[in-house]
Amino acid sequence: AGLLFLAVAFFLFLPTVIFAPTKFAATFSLGSALVLASLGALRGWRAMAGALLSKERAPFTAAYAASLAGTLYAAVFMHAYVLSLAACGCQVVALVYFVVSYLPGGSAGAGAVFGAGARGALSVGSFAMRSALGR
Repeated sequence: AGLLFLAVAFFLFLPTVIFAPTKFAATFSLGSALVLASLGALRGWRAMAGALLSKERAPFTAAYAASLAGTLYAAVFMHAYVLSLAACGCQVVALVYFVVSYLPGGSAGAGAVFGAGARGALSVGSFAMRSALGR
């Protein structure tokens, strides 16, 4: 069920995310939560809770849970366009970071990837500003 909601979010609502971000945010969040719940059912609830709340993964779990709750709140209750997009972006980053933390060397690798992405975004942004200002 979780993969079905993720597929619907990406293939049906992602092309229209500019016009209806709440539909994408709600289906993506629900699919993401259902995938996490199915992993808990497969691994066992106690084992999954122990893994999620371990010292190494607790920050990733907290960031993911906060972004999931924020996305659902902004999309379902507030119907806020910009906040839904921002919260959904945070959720995607937190989800990728959370999943990568399960891979060997994951947190260090995720930090390197996101650091390189941030440096690239800053250099593109500074180039765009220089071009816009004519310098």
